[in-house]
Amino acid sequence: MKPCVRDYVDFFCIVTQQKYSLDKLWLDAKDKFDWHIDKLTLASQFLRAGDFEDYPKMLIPFKKPEMIDFYYSRADQLKKEIIK
Repeated sequence: MKPCVRDYVDFFCIVTQQKYSLDKLWLDAKDKFDWHIDKLTLASQFLRAGDFEDYPKMLIPFKKPEMIDFYYSRADQLKKEIIK
């Protein structure tokens, strides 16, 4: 499955606006979809957040740089867990 910008925006909005923890969302996704993603793959996908250009029209306040910083920060956190 190839991620698209909507996936990144949706995930960012859920985690930041609903105060849903990243770890909880990751575990819930694994339970619901019976799908495992390792932390290295997840971090590499987070680093792709700045690669998109065709953003959807937003009906809620949204700042692209904040979203990109969010993903880069989460990738950095995962890096600390991956590389010990």
